[in-house]
Amino acid sequence: MRGLVNHRPYDVNLNGMIFSNEITLSVICSNSYSNRFSNFLLGLQTNIQQTLMSIIYLTILDFYLLIIFLQLIIGLILILLLIII
Repeated sequence: MRGLVNHRPYDVNLNGMIFSNEITLSVICSNSYSNRFSNFLLGLQTNIQQTLMSIIYLTILDFYLLIIFLQLIIGLILILLLIII
């Protein structure tokens, strides 16, 4: 949890648009610790703010994925032209 809060996922600004705003966590522990552990987790609830670095990272990633997509389309067009000719 500390890692999520301190280092923020790069895709944090996609939360609520593509990804969920929530993190689902499943834990197995003995019944004697369940209330204590639940209170500990509830105390960790915090909002993760986006940073300029995460915005830049996602912008570069989107551009990279667009280039790959365009290369695939061009490749498919070339294959179709070879089949037709």
